[in-house]
Amino acid sequence: MKFSALLLLLTLHHVGAQSPYVPASPTNTTLSVMSYDLMPKLLVQFYPERMYADTINRELGARDISQGALVHFSADIDSDVPPTTAPWIALISCDRNATGHSQELDIFTLARDKGARAALLYSTTSETCHLNPVYAHSVSNGEFDIFSTRSLSSTKHAPLGDPAYAAYDAQRLSDSAGTITSGIESQKPIAAGFGLATLFTNATTSSGAGGSAATASAPTNSPSSVTTNTNSATRSPVISMLPVLYTCLGALFTSRI
Repeated sequence: MKFSALLLLLTLHHVGAQSPYVPASPTNTTLSVMSYDLMPKLLVQFYPERMYADTINRELGARDISQGALVHFSADIDSDVPPTTAPWIALISCDRNATGHSQELDIFTLARDKGARAALLYSTTSETCHLNPVYAHSVSNGEFDIFSTRSLSSTKHAPLGDPAYAAYDAQRLSDSAGTITSGIESQKPIAAGFGLATLFTNATTSSGAGGSAATASAPTNSPSSVTTNTNSATRSPVISMLPVLYTCLGALFTSRI
């Protein structure tokens, strides 16, 4: 009797903890080329001085910037994993769905419910990821920002296997919430543990705190071609970080052309 009750409990738990589906798929069809200025940007910083930077695609969303620890969020994850208080970005593969995945719960909604600020899609088999158009039209554009890597070469160059990314662990993230938040505020990681990701658009440069205007020019011939006209006494952390972001991205971009 006790064994039967335990078996029933485990069965019900399994049914109630299905894996989410990934409403995106890998594709070799890339988006039309846009100017560097208009491309969303990704910067991942590792303690103490290592970083990775690249341009990315925006699949969905309306916010200008998202920041947090970059963490693998697998399609195999159970829907009943606990949330975390730490700011984090979900790193999601679009290459496959989990066996027996739920048809009702998508991985982006689950990540958002667990505290994620945004998601970054990637593929290790194709050039990029595209959202399911039916899904994209069924959700509000401002609910959750979803980005994707721009090419297979970008994915291969990105340190996606870095131990700092790790897999989603709510307790570990919550224990590190203060460190992650302090890293965002200081514009760089202050301790080892997670890669600190910043995903932002060109609109981030349009205004600072208190209505201060700011501009950051796209790099041309050298990564040092960065200009700002923001009042340093009033600019926001996002605006004050732009020279660093554009310098890093400029070095990468000019080295590829």
